[in-house]
Amino acid sequence: MTEEKKAAVKTSSAIMGLSELDHFTAEKEFTRCGLCENNCALTVTIFSDGSKFVTGNRCERGAEKVTKIKFDRSQQKENLVDYKYKKLFKFKALSKRKAPHGVMGIPRVLNMYENYPLWHTILTDLGFRVQISPKSDKALYEKGIETIPSDTVCYPAKMVHGHIQALIDKQVDAIFYPSVIYERIENSKAPNHYNCPIVQGYPEVIEKNMDPIRDGQVKYFHPFVNLANPKTLVSSLTKAFAKDYPDISQEAISQAVEHGYQALTDFKADLQAKADELLTKIALKKEKAIVLSG
Repeated sequence: MTEEKKAAVKTSSAIMGLSELDHFTAEKEFTRCGLCENNCALTVTIFSDGSKFVTGNRCERGAEKVTKIKFDRSQQKENLVDYKYKKLFKFKALSKRKAPHGVMGIPRVLNMYENYPLWHTILTDLGFRVQISPKSDKALYEKGIETIPSDTVCYPAKMVHGHIQALIDKQVDAIFYPSVIYERIENSKAPNHYNCPIVQGYPEVIEKNMDPIRDGQVKYFHPFVNLANPKTLVSSLTKAFAKDYPDISQEAISQAVEHGYQALTDFKADLQAKADELLTKIALKKEKAIVLSG
């Protein structure tokens, strides 16, 4: 027997054996693609080894989306709120050695929470070590309760005082908490993108009611900004940092702002893709889900 024939004999066949065929199963699931106006009706055949075959799609996009989903049969459910939280605060801060402008604190409050990828990226690019305040809890609320000027203001606003005090206690070099008048335009059909008065004005409330801020014990940056207009954001930040950080140029701020908007866009795109994946799973497996919206 030649060496070629011996090699051919030793090579195992890719065809299923009898034992594999005895345990072979195939389940069918039905869903809709939803990635374009065609909204193709997809038939997903799931084999016993976990592989999937998709039919009914008019292009490859629907098949790509479905085949990326892992169909494990465990009882563990996914939590998109937890997924978002981990993604939102995954950004790494500069070491103190690599941060020429010191430690800049960001309170984990109100709109600062949702826009954290933007602000973290901008400040990191400008040479700050970003320090985020702790997670909210009762103890943190009580830390700032003595400086809350109004009992009628919303609870999320009352929490701001504790977050600011926590940053002061950590002895950060400065705190960044801008007054955001307008958010980004994310939906052209939305009637407006104007923030509520609390979001707009609470940085001013903090300045007037917390002694360490009012007395200048810690630098406090609270410029009025418009997130719908990157050019005015660059101007606002340039003006805000000009006195204390004259070495930060407007060009550097412009580049940092561009990078920050990209980081925020990437974060939201990732979150939307994950949500789309979970909705597809729910449709395929005919499961129920809890939706938290605000």
